[in-house]
Amino acid sequence: MTDPAAFGLDVAYAGECYMIFRDGKLIPGRYGNRDSATYRMGNIARRLAEAAMPVIPCLCCSTPFSSEGRHNRLCDDCRSMS
Repeated sequence: MTDPAAFGLDVAYAGECYMIFRDGKLIPGRYGNRDSATYRMGNIARRLAEAAMPVIPCLCCSTPFSSEGRHNRLCDDCRSMS
């Protein structure tokens, strides 16, 4: 699970709705309850984490894929075959 706080994300109540902020700056969107704002914040955090992953070629088939780190050198297709 991705920690939204690691990306500077926070949910705050703003009078009549909840809003999401990143490093103190408003991310467009209004949410009627905290649960929906928190769910959306989790989606934003996951997208930011995926964008931060380096794209490398698979050691088996050379297809580019998003690596999770030094331990991750095979794409999902090649990993499922081994």
